[in-house]
Amino acid sequence: MARKTTRLYYGQHPETGKRLYWTLKVKNATRPVSLDGTVEEAMRGKEGISIGCHLSNVARANKSKFPHPALYISFTKSVALVITKIIRGQPAYCIRYRHPYGQYVDLNDVDPTKAVVKAHPELFNRQFTLYPYKTQTYKSKWNRVENGETPKHKMMRGELARMKKAGLIMPALD
Repeated sequence: MARKTTRLYYGQHPETGKRLYWTLKVKNATRPVSLDGTVEEAMRGKEGISIGCHLSNVARANKSKFPHPALYISFTKSVALVITKIIRGQPAYCIRYRHPYGQYVDLNDVDPTKAVVKAHPELFNRQFTLYPYKTQTYKSKWNRVENGETPKHKMMRGELARMKKAGLIMPALD
């Protein structure tokens, strides 16, 4: 059974350095959404963040193509979370999509000068498709993991990993 909540990283506590997350109620998307990307959206992308990156800018520019409200869109290497409702100033509900554009997410973080965008605009002036999220069933030799649940030692994904790759924060010494 798929998880009914997900966490969205939004920063570190200024005094303790503890990681801060919003817990969102999540539903899986049921149909694909096609988005039209442009070079301008790629140039506006900021490194190290998941709301405001290239693909997030593309999705925000194509809000009307979603079959539900799209207030903010957060992209990680393989998942897009479309925030649909905010309660008391915090995101509360989202729709989860899968996407195969992990290279674009990485490129946004490792190329802040946008040299690749300038050299190959055809990679960004194109259509991007977000697919329905389906839980994956897989098993690990070391610990049994089923139905898309992630073991604790694999939590370094998404926004925090992007910020580290972009050099915006230092790795924590756990």
